[in-house]
Amino acid sequence: KESEKWALKSLVAACDIAADTKITRKHISIKRPGNGIKANQINTLIGRRLIHPIKIDNLFKFDDFE
Repeated sequence: KESEKWALKSLVAACDIAADTKITRKHISIKRPGNGIKANQINTLIGRRLIHPIKIDNLFKFDDFE
């Protein structure tokens, strides 16, 4: 199912991102495994600001944001 595909993937940094950056879609990649913020929650990250830098391919956590 389509919903199962989303559930098995997580949101990761598409590039190195500096602290205080306002997140846009271009900052986000979707990758396996699904042990981070689920891919279907992508809209919850867009527009939020990072409180510290994050490296490419690192999983996003809700604690990373203001």
